[in-house]
Amino acid sequence: MVASPQINLRLEGLTNYPFARLRTLLDGIAPPAGAEPIAMSVGEPQHAAPHLIAEALAGSAHLWNRYPPNNGTEDFRDAAAGWLERRYGLPAGMVDRAQGLMPVSGTREALFL
Repeated sequence: MVASPQINLRLEGLTNYPFARLRTLLDGIAPPAGAEPIAMSVGEPQHAAPHLIAEALAGSAHLWNRYPPNNGTEDFRDAAAGWLERRYGLPAGMVDRAQGLMPVSGTREALFL
């Protein structure tokens, strides 16, 4: 007698990836005459990366053989928190670098989470 494999029943509760659902919902909808649509369903960059980004990537090429920490590096978290504080006029140290930031690979992941 062959035992049936265990199935995680919670998998049935997972929802569709929201951007695939959005694409389906928008199919067949056209913008009003004379209006240019804004494509927001793909999430691909529309502009070239700034030169400083290309330089930073090239300077870090020796690190490409490993994954970054899930929570980002301390330098990244400090830079992100500092930017938020400057951008929104927050008091220095207001953004909790350990729990107030969520580094992600792209905006889709952040929106989904």
